[in-house]
Amino acid sequence: MISHFMSLKGMEIVYEKYNKGSLHNFMKKHCGVELKRKESLISSVMPEPGDAELLKMPRNLPVLRVKSLNVSSETEIPVEYVVTRFRGDATQLLVQP
Repeated sequence: MISHFMSLKGMEIVYEKYNKGSLHNFMKKHCGVELKRKESLISSVMPEPGDAELLKMPRNLPVLRVKSLNVSSETEIPVEYVVTRFRGDATQLLVQP
């Protein structure tokens, strides 16, 4: 489950037109911005009620939560903040530089 947060300035078309596929490819094509991951923070937390329901899991099992900051590869300006939740009992993450 993924939640994306972006400033509206320059990203209006994302909110108006994007509906499927790679969000980053869409942003590169329509907004002229290529993103790169600046950092990710991985934690184990108890799921919010809505998250547990969407992930089809009990509320007493932890989820892996990844908070990521993506920046413009050209300017290093933050463009996107992402919070992703994974079932902790069914996920393996590989983190590479």
